[in-house]
Amino acid sequence: IDHVRRAADGGETSAHNADGLCEACNDAKEAPGWDAKPLGAADDGRWQVGVTTPTGHRDVTAPPLPPGVGPLPALEVPE
Repeated sequence: IDHVRRAADGGETSAHNADGLCEACNDAKEAPGWDAKPLGAADDGRWQVGVTTPTGHRDVTAPPLPPGVGPLPALEVPE
């Protein structure tokens, strides 16, 4: 399973640190200058990841909801 914060950098194998990217996207994210961190759940329950590119651009990503699916229940993450 893809980690938001790399396991090699101390990232936990947990729901809070899961990302689910394909192998090519994961390889790109691990290239020099890229940074990703888990941000938590959005109001609709989708898990958000903050991504910073080598050029300094920042984006928040979240998986799309499946067709016909409403907001997801909140995921409880231990502190």
